Amino acid sequence: MKSRYFEKFEHATELDLLKNEYEFYLNGDKTGSNFAHTQLRSESQLSLLTYKRFLNGENLEFFKLQDKRKIEFLEEEIDKLGYLVNIDYSGETARVSFFHIETEAEKELNLKGLPDLTVRQRYAVFQQLGFRKRIDEWDLKSKDKYDLMAVILNINPDNAKKLYGNTYKQLTSKDDELLSKFLDSKGFNYDSEI
Repeated sequence: MKSRYFEKFEHATELDLLKNEYEFYLNGDKTGSNFAHTQLRSESQLSLLTYKRFLNGENLEFFKLQDKRKIEFLEEEIDKLGYLVNIDYSGETARVSFFHIETEAEKELNLKGLPDLTVRQRYAVFQQLGFRKRIDEWDLKSKDKYDLMAVILNINPDNAKKLYGNTYKQLTSKDDELLSKFLDSKGFNYDSEI
């Protein structure tokens, strides 16, 4: 079923497949729009029989429990990918969305012990490490330089342009002190004139 899904939807992700399956079992196939299940059913002679409508309450309960277990399995797989499930019951069928949660690996990548630098302070570090000079050496359009800086500094291109053109607010002596202390502790000599 998984291979069929990815054949049909080449650009789909594991999360897309899990969402599709979750909605299928959550809604009890009310929509009939699950591609992978429809494909499998079309190849099965038994699927031509709509046997569920002939089942008694006890047997129906068995299938409901099976679907519940499948949903629990899907929730575990979604959790492993670092997401929580959110279910919207406002329409005819329930719709599923995901919220990203911080995984253990991401927690380890936390910025513990690093100073909380402002945009201007980060740009000063950027300059101190020679990245601005390096970008200037390349034959790039100004917009491309701003875009590169924006990506590296995690800021928007307009702020990168202001920093590049020196029209962004200047560093204070307190900023210089903080940066000097931070960079000196990392083995770099801070030069406030750069």
